[in-house]
Amino acid sequence: MQIKYTLDAFASLTSLLNFIESKNTQGAALRWLERYFHDWLIAVSVHVDFILIEALLHKSRIRN
Repeated sequence: MQIKYTLDAFASLTSLLNFIESKNTQGAALRWLERYFHDWLIAVSVHVDFILIEALLHKSRIRN
């Protein structure tokens, strides 16, 4: 099944990964994403042929 992103979700993830990559060694963004993937709240909708990632939010941004 194909995974697609909304423009907002893709832009959020891209800007974060670009920031991490700019401050560290090459490949740091992917390593960071793999290690902290479980720290994200991901809003998705399931369609017939694809899954749409609609929003991404890191758990550190959630307040109790």
